[in-house]
Amino acid sequence: MPTLSHVNEEPVFPTCRVAGQRYAARFVLIVLLLSLSVLGSTGLPAYAAARNGLSCNPWSLVPSPKAGTSSNELEGVAVVSASDVWTVGSYFNLNLNSSQTLIEHWNSNNWQVVSSPNVGTGNNDLSGVAADLFGSVWAVGGFTNSAQGNDQTLIEHWNGSSWQVVSSPNVGNSNNDLNAVAVDLSGGVWAVGDYFNATRNHQQTLIERGHGGNWQVVSSPNAGKSDNDLKGVAVEISGDAWAVGSYFDPKFASFRTLVERWDGSSWNIMPSPNVGKSDNWLSGVTVDLAGNAWAVGEYFNPAQGNFQTLIEHWDGRSWYVIPSLNVGIGDNQLNDVTVDFSGNAWAVGDYTDPNNLFQTLVEHWNGVGWQVVPSANRRARYSLLLGVDMGSIFSPVRVISRVWAVGYSGNQTLTEASPNQVACS
Repeated sequence: MPTLSHVNEEPVFPTCRVAGQRYAARFVLIVLLLSLSVLGSTGLPAYAAARNGLSCNPWSLVPSPKAGTSSNELEGVAVVSASDVWTVGSYFNLNLNSSQTLIEHWNSNNWQVVSSPNVGTGNNDLSGVAADLFGSVWAVGGFTNSAQGNDQTLIEHWNGSSWQVVSSPNVGNSNNDLNAVAVDLSGGVWAVGDYFNATRNHQQTLIERGHGGNWQVVSSPNAGKSDNDLKGVAVEISGDAWAVGSYFDPKFASFRTLVERWDGSSWNIMPSPNVGKSDNWLSGVTVDLAGNAWAVGEYFNPAQGNFQTLIEHWDGRSWYVIPSLNVGIGDNQLNDVTVDFSGNAWAVGDYTDPNNLFQTLVEHWNGVGWQVVPSANRRARYSLLLGVDMGSIFSPVRVISRVWAVGYSGNQTLTEASPNQVACS
């Protein structure tokens, strides 16, 4: 678990306060979305070479507050509507000498820190956040249990008025951490991460399912007999889900991509490609209404001696590596990805410039190829983007909302937004 290192549109579907209304709204929404999915992205066009995308307007910095006087970091973001956006992470509390949860909210005008709970006085960190159509928001991460001397899962829930810690399970007596979370139309929630298997002396995949506030560990497979880890999760409109990460393969003495799919009854490992024989990692995944999925990460290029961006696509039958761009000759990596109704996808991360400074990296899929889009940086040694979102695929807000990305710059929170018109030519 890390210890730190003006659009005013409202949602098309208002919050339903009566159970019957909520499920009726969901039914109407499912019919609408299925219709839109037929009109929207129905497949991937012929792959074109990635190119620099100067036709896209640059992303802009949006001021965001920090907690305390030390390091702050934002790791995940969830768009409910144009005037309702959540981001989560952690900040270092000098008095407690530990990291504590950090949650901020965008109200269409500015970002504000919202009070969030912590478990104990040890390290607490939130890595991912997701929201449903009705304003229910979930955040996941981990905390250090000082009494047991290990990390344990941390799940928090926004009930419309406050954030509360929700009881969540752990596997074994060693470290457990959750890295990402996603919601589905049934009101269910998926969270993924890893735990340390003391018997095998390796990290293993960890997947948990929440419904009605009750969380349970769901059996998930591991590739090989070494370390496995899941970093991202996304849910299809059908209810099927994807989880991505990496595992260590002794055959290559390197990490390889790991992709798992929930088919409605069990999680199964799906074949996924790698570039070369060196390290390949996947960090984020998203899926559109037609069931096409994107996964992003990085791989090591031994010929150039650096890390380069890795983008993979599921076309309904198999996963493919799609050409993606790199900036300069230093390291490049992508940490998260999101997609809209029309199939426009956005990926964010960072690259190392000639002065060995970390700079933000934003790439855009316009239906033909991936483009690098200008993004903002502060005058700091490190400016990284860790999370990106434009709203749930179940929500029409995804058509009209800006795209939000979050991370950190130096010891400050970093939030950026696309222009109001997010399409690129």
